[in-house]
Amino acid sequence: MAASPQAPQLPAPTVLQRFFASNWPLWIWFLSVQAGCIIALLRAAETPLHPRGLTIWLLAGVLFAILLGSLLALPLGSIVLPPIFAWRIRCNGGPFRPGDTVLIITGPHRGLVTTVYEPSQGIAVCIDLGGEAKRNFADDVSQLNLLRVPRTMELDDRGRGAE
Repeated sequence: MAASPQAPQLPAPTVLQRFFASNWPLWIWFLSVQAGCIIALLRAAETPLHPRGLTIWLLAGVLFAILLGSLLALPLGSIVLPPIFAWRIRCNGGPFRPGDTVLIITGPHRGLVTTVYEPSQGIAVCIDLGGEAKRNFADDVSQLNLLRVPRTMELDDRGRGAE
């Protein structure tokens, strides 16, 4: 008896792909720059945390360090993060162009296989989620959240891989 051919399986997103798709690198970047500013402030002050007279000034300094960290994270992040994101998009099969078949990695449409129909702003593309999503501009997705699917995949009527 001959074995029946198996339908190809959808590519399973890796932990690293899900990590980048869920925007953790941005959160880590902003929080680490802010933490660095707070540590620099505490090292510069070189004061113990227990004297009551310095507590208010120290709290004000920490709040200032958080604000300074936020302001520093934006321009530094615009230099450091884009090459990392471009590398991750290439690892996911991008950059994606109209007509490419993609799998959504995270979000409310996770696991859906759909098609890119036009580029959007920055690293985003518009994907086919139906007429309502197109009218509400809810079809705009970051390329970090997409994974290329081979064109040979058989899909059911909901855009899921055939089993």
